[in-house]
Amino acid sequence: MSHQTGITASQNLKAFFASAKADENIRAIKVNIDVENELMEVASSYEVHGNWEDDYDKAVLPMLVQKESCYVIYRLDTKTDLGFEWVFILYVPDFCQVRDKMLYASTKSSLKIEFGSAQIKRELYGTIPDDVSLNGYHKHLEAESAPAPLTAAEEDLQFMRKTESFQSIGVDTKHQTMQGVNFPLSNDAIKQLQRLANHQTSYVQLVSLLKTRQSNNRMLSSGDQRVYLWLRHNQFRSKEYVTTKSYIY
Repeated sequence: MSHQTGITASQNLKAFFASAKADENIRAIKVNIDVENELMEVASSYEVHGNWEDDYDKAVLPMLVQKESCYVIYRLDTKTDLGFEWVFILYVPDFCQVRDKMLYASTKSSLKIEFGSAQIKRELYGTIPDDVSLNGYHKHLEAESAPAPLTAAEEDLQFMRKTESFQSIGVDTKHQTMQGVNFPLSNDAIKQLQRLANHQTSYVQLVSLLKTRQSNNRMLSSGDQRVYLWLRHNQFRSKEYVTTKSYIY
């Protein structure tokens, strides 16, 4: 990236990085880009006062200036064989100049390499102070640990697994007295639900007698039988088709 932007670390910044990683008293380092001289420079630093969570907002938030992009490299209390682990923060306010946004984004890799990418445990990006506050950092951790969104195929598989057995519960069901009734699926019922999952039909009707009925155009009269319905809806939203499924019993 340094070849693309022409921005390099100043000798002062390189020396400060070396001393900060050797000195256990440095908690945070703010770095700015000197556009005129095409150099990354140390803007300010913060010393250790408590544990990393106690120091976080006190160190990071005062370093953020309205309409001014910057990098903040924050030291955690955890260590590896290489030394302390650090959080790399890129702060780019919405109202800063477009040129600054592009410059800081394209120079990020150069700064990480200069500091030592192996010691950076996490990266954080924000456009407002709350994004990179301690609360924002914890939200970032929660997002990282959350399961990835299911694909359409995975949603269909999950849907199929949930419908392998049925429990009849109505609005008037009393949980103390009605525990539900399970019905096994016939081979034909499984086949029709698989067709629904594979987008080969949009409507499947099962009855308590384990007979499977389907129709893409109309609902069948159920009489006195207990009926379970699955419907797939294709809707056009935000310039793309969205598929939703409904289960009625």
